[in-house]
Amino acid sequence: MTEVVTISPGPGYVWIAGSYEWIGGRWLWAPGRWERPHHPGAIWVGGSWHHAHNGYAWERGHWR
Repeated sequence: MTEVVTISPGPGYVWIAGSYEWIGGRWLWAPGRWERPHHPGAIWVGGSWHHAHNGYAWERGHWR
């Protein structure tokens, strides 16, 4: 999916790329957005797939 990164709404914002999210029993596109970190020094970790005992599991993006 191609998305357009818009101009930041102000200083201190971080671009969070869009991704597919499991919502209501199906995969839906959640578009990218600008957010302020939840606390000073917070880093956004994008979503990723992780190997699990029965296949793979999706871990949503989160602030660390």
